[in-house]
Amino acid sequence: MNTYQLAVLIDGENISPTWAEEIRRKADLLGQVSMCQVFGDFRRPNTPRWNSLVVDALGFKLVQVSRPYRGSNSADEAIFRAAREIVEQRRADAVCVASGDGDFCKLAEEMIAACIPCYVIGNEYTSRRLQSVCTRFFRLGANDPTSQVGELCQSQICLLRAAVMLHANKHGWANIQAVARYLKSRSARYRADRWGFASISKLIRATGEFELKEFPKSRLRAKAHDALNNLFTNDYASNPPD
Repeated sequence: MNTYQLAVLIDGENISPTWAEEIRRKADLLGQVSMCQVFGDFRRPNTPRWNSLVVDALGFKLVQVSRPYRGSNSADEAIFRAAREIVEQRRADAVCVASGDGDFCKLAEEMIAACIPCYVIGNEYTSRRLQSVCTRFFRLGANDPTSQVGELCQSQICLLRAAVMLHANKHGWANIQAVARYLKSRSARYRADRWGFASISKLIRATGEFELKEFPKSRLRAKAHDALNNLFTNDYASNPPD
């Protein structure tokens, strides 16, 4: 299981409180939940009824957000601000947004650009684009292999780390495509889609063990967060192919 700190931000105007327990269960499998907030204007009659007893039992915190004018979406704006503060203040290692609103595509892209994994939990009507741009999407009510995140970390993370280090240059950066080819040659079972990820880069990012960066010529590379890369140097690593 990932051990990094996870901040959970719930769009209380978009997600029904009936999913509260499942959201918490999925979040706990992704990391150690350091904060879990539910945003919304709970004084409005058409806002989903987030019962305080359920919220308190699950360790959630209600954040009342009033609308300054008709038609505004203050809950979304508050979630954007909270996520940005989390990144700036380094209060968590990853962010999980519970919503189906496509307006959060920009937030997911911002988090990922800042090397912060951004997970999304939503229903079957969640924006397709939001599902594709986030680090990983979890559908409520689906029997998705959430527990396989823990399985990957326990049984396969060592091979992934070794692959990155083996193909790293003198600065510790490894070409993602070279890493993917190496993993495939070592184990036919080691495929990103086996754990629900669209690409090897999303799988690597989701582990929380690596930093990803795009270099000139659109070459995406990964680097382990610790100094172990310094122990792995070879001819290929010193002179990576263009």
